[in-house]
Amino acid sequence: MQTRHFDFIDALRGIAAFYVVLYHLPHLSTSSVNVPSWLSPITNAGGTGVMLFFVLSAFTLCLSMEQRSSHELTPTLNYFIRRFFRIAPLFYFFIVITFVRDIVIFGVWHSFEDVLKSCLFIFNLIPGSEQGFVWASWTIGVEMLFYVMFPLLFKLLDNIGKASAFFLASLCVRMAWQSFVGQHIQNQDEASIYYQISIIHHLPNFIVGVIAYHVYNLIVHNKAHNLGIGYFLISLSLCSYIGMVYGGISFYAFGDLTTVQSLIYSMLLIGLSITSAKVIVNPITRKLGTISYSIYLCHSTIIYLLSPVFAWSASNFQGGIISYLIDIAICMIAILPISWLTYKYIERPGNKLGRVVIKHLNKAPNATPAL
Repeated sequence: MQTRHFDFIDALRGIAAFYVVLYHLPHLSTSSVNVPSWLSPITNAGGTGVMLFFVLSAFTLCLSMEQRSSHELTPTLNYFIRRFFRIAPLFYFFIVITFVRDIVIFGVWHSFEDVLKSCLFIFNLIPGSEQGFVWASWTIGVEMLFYVMFPLLFKLLDNIGKASAFFLASLCVRMAWQSFVGQHIQNQDEASIYYQISIIHHLPNFIVGVIAYHVYNLIVHNKAHNLGIGYFLISLSLCSYIGMVYGGISFYAFGDLTTVQSLIYSMLLIGLSITSAKVIVNPITRKLGTISYSIYLCHSTIIYLLSPVFAWSASNFQGGIISYLIDIAICMIAILPISWLTYKYIERPGNKLGRVVIKHLNKAPNATPAL
């Protein structure tokens, strides 16, 4: 594979994190955050930033596994160590923060069982606990389950045909799973939640990222760039997305909208891999991407705590686009330094610790090659 820069991956992570913040801003604040009506279809779809995270996750894992498998003694073991230390230290920190927050603010004590489910990353498998008690952590549960599957999937889905076939099979399994959950969980609201945020529901969205990886490897990037294919895919993805959120284009015939969103985001991903459009890939989005995991885990609580500030903004600026932009600015002014601190002092040291563990294990005399 040709050597290329991957700034577009960090940029897309940053955009995904910011988009999720925009989505949660009016929903998690106890005060009114008025989104202009003409903009609300875009912000209401901000939860789709999670689909972008899923596609990017599978795509980057494929890139990393390909690059590391050729020179590491135990690539699969090293992979699991990296994934754990990439996710767990910061997540465990927010388990503690959330536990204390809920006692102080809401008078709620989380049981030892709930804490253990989160620490073991199994909460997404258990009806009634699938969302986790750390706000927005359901995606962490889904991600970790995909991480467990990934080495086998990467080995089996080693070309675009196999990946596409598995994608279609996963769609069939998802439809059967939806029927099964609906029949075996009596409360239909609970059944809907359990289905919507389960790994089986989102597995096709991850597989879209695997397919995007194979497409990426098949492209002759210099030639595609000279032909303007990158600009075409970027434009097609953005136009498709705008058409979807504003209702100008109906995608319901294609089934679950989360997978349509993932396919659209995969087009954007491939387009940016060919042509790095500066309006999307720039120092700001790349910096956001660097701290995107910290942004994702801290933003919900910060938005909630800023509710009195948003109330002041609403009373002084009486809604409209100016008031909304001020609310976004207030939100990001609070989120960014906290995210940077948690990244610098928890997330990054956690990653470094994982590398130390891998280095130590690789020096061990009884280390054995991966199968």
